[in-house]
Amino acid sequence: MKYLQPVIIAIAFISVSFLMVMPKWVVKNDQDEIAVTSDIAENVDTLSLENEQNEHEFVPKEAKEEIDSLVSLHNMKDETSTLLALMTKFQEVHLYDSAAYYAELYSKNHQTLINDRRVAEAYFRADSFAISAEKSNILTAKAREYFEKVLQRQPDDFDVKVKLGLTTVRSSSPMKGVMMIREVIEKDPTNTQAIMALGQLAIQSNQFDKAVGRFESLLRIEPNNEYAKFYLAVSFQSLGKSKAAQKVFKDIEATCKNPQILHALQQYKSTL
Repeated sequence: MKYLQPVIIAIAFISVSFLMVMPKWVVKNDQDEIAVTSDIAENVDTLSLENEQNEHEFVPKEAKEEIDSLVSLHNMKDETSTLLALMTKFQEVHLYDSAAYYAELYSKNHQTLINDRRVAEAYFRADSFAISAEKSNILTAKAREYFEKVLQRQPDDFDVKVKLGLTTVRSSSPMKGVMMIREVIEKDPTNTQAIMALGQLAIQSNQFDKAVGRFESLLRIEPNNEYAKFYLAVSFQSLGKSKAAQKVFKDIEATCKNPQILHALQQYKSTL
């Protein structure tokens, strides 16, 4: 528990938000024990995103006029082509929930695998910027819904399966989500996305020894993966292995060019 707060600060800077807002369960088998924490809305599927398009008060002035014009055009002529334009514009101004909303509207008019994948990715990304547990739960449920559609048609898409697993961990069937990610590793032992996901979950559940194993495994595959280095250092520090942690921290400071990771590193070290 001594290192819990610094770890949370570190994850908050460079992890997607679902790692910070997961329900509390413990998932066990002979290989892993995954415990994830936070609140979940049991009836999340009954919630709606119908008002997402009204959250435009945060749009920068230079983009608001173009967005208002596109909305008006869509309302007057029901031009579905404007929906993709709106999605793109909202992505440009970093309003990813609104981007996902319009991507879904477009997909409902043009039901293809590519469009379903676009919607799933849009909601998944929007969730990483959600500032409340309730909104995160809504976005995660939407992402899960569309990832399921994609995986039904492309069952060997490991990228989709890992992301579906991560969103399913936050459902009422967390073990199912963890098993999805493990299945990816069983079929593709070098799948870095799956290894990273299980490593992050291990950190979130305070299983730092398992996290070390995951990130060391990932770094054997991708020696220059800066995120894996950061998480490995955090895991070492949380196990009380300060010398090992400092060695990795120094390596990051000497070689990393990612300002997000460097900022997270400084924030993390300031709490030690």
